[in-house]
Amino acid sequence: MALNLVTVRAEEEQTRAELRDVMPARRTDLNSLPPSRTEALPTHATHLGPTPVATHASGRAMNSRIRKHPRSSPQTLLCLGLLGLSAPAWAAAPLGFAPPVNSVTSPGPEAVTVGDFNADGRLDAITANPSDNSLSVLLGNGAGGFAPAPKRVPFNPDTFPNAVITGGFGGANTLDVAYVGTRVLETLNGDGVDGFTSSSQTLILPQGESLRGITSANFNGDTRIDVATLSAQPRVVILLNQGTGAPPQTLFLPLSAPAVDLAAADITGDGHPDLVTVDASGLVTLLGGRGDGAFYPNKTYPSAGGATRVLLADATGDGRKDILVAGNGFVSVLPGNGNGEFGEARTLSTQVNATAFAAADLNLDGFVDVALASSAASGITVLLNPGDGVFGQPTTLPTNHPVSALTTGDFNSDGKPDLIAAQRAGNTVSVFLNTSTALKADARVQLFAGPNLGLLTPYIRYEVRVTNNGPAVMNAATVRSALPAGLSASSSECTASSGTVTCGFGPLAVGATQSRFFTVPLGLLNIGLPYTVTATRVAGEPEDPNAANNQDSRRCTAISILLVSCD
Repeated sequence: MALNLVTVRAEEEQTRAELRDVMPARRTDLNSLPPSRTEALPTHATHLGPTPVATHASGRAMNSRIRKHPRSSPQTLLCLGLLGLSAPAWAAAPLGFAPPVNSVTSPGPEAVTVGDFNADGRLDAITANPSDNSLSVLLGNGAGGFAPAPKRVPFNPDTFPNAVITGGFGGANTLDVAYVGTRVLETLNGDGVDGFTSSSQTLILPQGESLRGITSANFNGDTRIDVATLSAQPRVVILLNQGTGAPPQTLFLPLSAPAVDLAAADITGDGHPDLVTVDASGLVTLLGGRGDGAFYPNKTYPSAGGATRVLLADATGDGRKDILVAGNGFVSVLPGNGNGEFGEARTLSTQVNATAFAAADLNLDGFVDVALASSAASGITVLLNPGDGVFGQPTTLPTNHPVSALTTGDFNSDGKPDLIAAQRAGNTVSVFLNTSTALKADARVQLFAGPNLGLLTPYIRYEVRVTNNGPAVMNAATVRSALPAGLSASSSECTASSGTVTCGFGPLAVGATQSRFFTVPLGLLNIGLPYTVTATRVAGEPEDPNAANNQDSRRCTAISILLVSCD
């Protein structure tokens, strides 16, 4: 299919900047934004990816004409459309998945996790099956499938396991499992084959408790991984891992309302894992970890109502973890600043009542995408990320039954994130092997130099020029120019430091060029001494397939203050 590139006028760029300052963040509907004026780009190879109209599993059409540009907010795009202006360009990398590989589990898989349980280098899976009171261990065959007969790990009749996670809970060199049942939170030591040798830590709560969800981290700074879950009380329940056979230590952290999901990671930038929960109203709660088993007072941030799932990932491409919330007809991104503060939720409407949620770079363009699925309708919807967390271009992957759980993993060892979906009604898991091909952009770096003499302070003016030779849009490139010892530089467009000048470029359409400038002053000490400045591409997105043209140099000699020669 042909991708589209929108031509953006300079005055529209100014309008977007003005709108960005005055418009508040609100929910944006994929089907509400007007189409933009476009001009065709070359057609890429055939792939399973966004089509002009993608169809949801329920049969409803989903508009995928939206093209967004990195760093453009949904409210900006909406306002541009209302003003009759064109939206910025976004040519997404093609998304591809092979037909699903289906495997049988024990009855009623409700949750799924992955790991190499038998240490054979191939990814395995475990499902939690509450209707069967069991776990199913599925050993991977390295091609997306699993051994024909999964191993059943039974529990007591009233356990009802509803969530499962892997980790090194037992402290040995095997992969272990933690699971949550209605009143039980337990870690199991893996046997390195296909089962478990013993329980490491067990917490059984009184009648009337209702536990759900699971995450893990080292919350108290020892050498052991702890486990956290949610109670309807409402509170977070943390099982501090004391080691095999030792009495468990439990923490109870109060919440303002019962939460529906939780996640753990260091999002405050202090090196200690934090907890994030979300309740059905969309209220996100941050419990900042102190690193010793204690937590700072709760902070709350609103998102959209009807929330069901929460993830922590860098959706905005700034290297800082954001909070991603999914729910009934929406995905929200709360952009993080790296120290525990989060911006207003950017909410995008979808046609999925999401009860399963996963995040990974699914089209291999360097940005975190999301996958959504519903326990009430079949199919998985993938939303691609242009780099700013404003997801779009929905693509539906078919499943035979509604999806009860969803996660990612590399099941055929090709370095690409695949999807695995548990389907309760079908007693199956389906693996979708990722066939996406990463787009590449060849950035040609050129350096030009010329003297500017006759002034009080003569200088040499350098131009760093980057041209995108394609075949894909170049999202970003960083070029660093190295100066000889004793020389300094100044620039209003680049960052000058001791001995280097670093310039950022992008995005660039195929065939487009951008330039950045810096100056090096000349003094008496420079006279008669030749010196060379070298500009080198040091980073970029997407991958550059041709390193041979990533560097350029210029040699200049100051014969006198008023006579300078540059090669």
